[in-house]
Amino acid sequence: MRSLLLVALALAPVAVSQTQLPLPAFGSTFASTTLTRGFYFQTPVAITITGLRVPDEGAAGVQNVEVSALAGVPATFPATSSGGQVFYATNVPSNHIIPCNLQFAAGAWIGIMGACGTTTMNSSYGNPATAFSTSIAGNPVTLTRFITQTNLNTAGGQLYSGDTGAIGRVEVYYNEPPLPTPTALPAFGSTFSSSTTRGFSFQTPVPIIIRGLRVPDEFRDGTQNVEVKRLSVQPPAYPTTVTGGEVFYANNVPSYQIIPCYLPFQAGDWIGVLGACGTTTMRNSYGTPAGQFASSIGGNPVTLTRMGTQTNLNTTSGQPYWTEAGGSIARIEVYYELATGVASATTYGLGCNRASRAFYELFSSPATFDLTGTAFTVTPNAGRYVATPTGAFVPPPGGATTVILGDDSEAAVPLASPFPYIGGSTASLMVCSNGFVSVAGGNGTGFTPSVGTWLSSPQLRFGDWHDFNPAATGSGLVKFHQAGVVSYVTWDGVFNFGVAASPNTWQLQFNRASGAVTYAWQAMTLSGNRHLVGLARTGPCANAGSIDISAAFPAGFQTDLVDVYPLSFNASARPVVGTNISLNTGSITAGSIFGADLLGLSPDNTPLGPLGAPTCTGYVNSLATNVWFVGGATNSSAFVVPNNPYLLGLHIFGQSATYTPGANALNVLFSNGLDLYVDLQ
Repeated sequence: MRSLLLVALALAPVAVSQTQLPLPAFGSTFASTTLTRGFYFQTPVAITITGLRVPDEGAAGVQNVEVSALAGVPATFPATSSGGQVFYATNVPSNHIIPCNLQFAAGAWIGIMGACGTTTMNSSYGNPATAFSTSIAGNPVTLTRFITQTNLNTAGGQLYSGDTGAIGRVEVYYNEPPLPTPTALPAFGSTFSSSTTRGFSFQTPVPIIIRGLRVPDEFRDGTQNVEVKRLSVQPPAYPTTVTGGEVFYANNVPSYQIIPCYLPFQAGDWIGVLGACGTTTMRNSYGTPAGQFASSIGGNPVTLTRMGTQTNLNTTSGQPYWTEAGGSIARIEVYYELATGVASATTYGLGCNRASRAFYELFSSPATFDLTGTAFTVTPNAGRYVATPTGAFVPPPGGATTVILGDDSEAAVPLASPFPYIGGSTASLMVCSNGFVSVAGGNGTGFTPSVGTWLSSPQLRFGDWHDFNPAATGSGLVKFHQAGVVSYVTWDGVFNFGVAASPNTWQLQFNRASGAVTYAWQAMTLSGNRHLVGLARTGPCANAGSIDISAAFPAGFQTDLVDVYPLSFNASARPVVGTNISLNTGSITAGSIFGADLLGLSPDNTPLGPLGAPTCTGYVNSLATNVWFVGGATNSSAFVVPNNPYLLGLHIFGQSATYTPGANALNVLFSNGLDLYVDLQ
């Protein structure tokens, strides 16, 4: 069986995770012998384009694409621009994604041209016939019509122009840049409104580079202000103050943005971070509980201590500051990278054979939401909720009751008869303005969809979690009505938060006889923040991963009777040269006989379902295997990191696997992946 473990990964080719740039819906095919269409955009972050494909609605059979690195916004037709071609391919079968490796820095202007055919160019026009708002790595991007008055099959590198009207759709696949690690913060406690500003100080145990900052804006002021200081020692205790050390300052930045920066610090440096939202009044996001907070950087313990200044950070920076061990810290998200020379141990992916009493689909951006015009129903059956593609939107009648809701609020609605659910029943439902309905209070009114929060729900809830705002000027309302044995909660033209004239109409239907719940979307405006659609039982629930709801039908899906946590793999410490650490496997399924640590020098991302291990993924191209016998739910294997300078900067990728008879056709379960980066400290 040892060879079986090795074969399962040896047969798996290397695959790179990639993201597709969201495009508008198909409108029509524009056929011309001399004209080719596409789009251009400015990327807000560094990306690598890894694949291209032209939709072939006209079944021409072959495709042609060209990518240009533009000097800026191209000339508007009939004026033309030229130059910058970085990629060109013709006569490629149109069912293939054309591989490429095109790297672009943040801020680069990129032109994409593409059509299917040879003598005739068939451009796939988007609908509506305007520029299209999309996103890259969660950042807003506008795709604008890009044209050439030539046949792309016969020649590339021709004159091009920007234009108004429908874009020519070309699928662009790219590697999404990883978000730097955020420093762990305490939970939100309250907003402290004042003319003064608060934050925290800490001593970094390892060299880091701060790459981004963001102040949580629970008060919805809309703008944020931050300041970072490099300190020689921890600031004095209040009321004594000190000045100096400012290395970064930004004000009046939209509060939904992570403020980019590049601030290197050495191990042992003291760092002070101040931040608040607002202009005239500083809205400080206080953590709870009060007092110092135990956080970590790169796996090393760090203590965050309250820091403050008696001034308004929006209007002035560089003012005297102090610390106070007993007060609440003001929360500022600090995104950092470990500097060169720092070892790290980072997990990636999910182990297999996972099962959950909950389900969810997390849409990476509002533009990727694809449930408009659809409906499905979840029905309790023998301890599970079974999802089927049934149901339809029911317009609320004129006499429907308005649920009195402000922004980020909740209200209870009484039911004509109890609603049964797995584990109990309720005579009322708790409706949150942000798109979910619970069987009781306790799930809060948060506006940012979070998988961890969803799976930890104190109460059973159903919904489309999103930042809706029924209190916005001109917005529709949340309505409630009952007919027969069904109770309806409808978001009737409710706006997205912060986006004018952005109505969304959808509903949840609660069948008080069967306990079934129907989700139905009539019309949605794809703006605002992201969506999380699903069902969460009383937590904690295991994370079975985001599912593609629309792709799951018509077959359907169901939740599980019990939570099954996947095989896990991590390191006891960072792989610093000259140290001994352990590689730890957890959540080993009972009945497993032996396991193996699979190690290699390159990562993989290959689904192992075809080999008989559904939901499993091969995360490493294995070169070495350490086999061990199972003696319980966990295993720890010694891992020696020699004091050898040739190891510095080496990435070692790993994954564990267990021989578990009956777990699947392969009888093998696999863990998440582990990236060990070897370095000096």
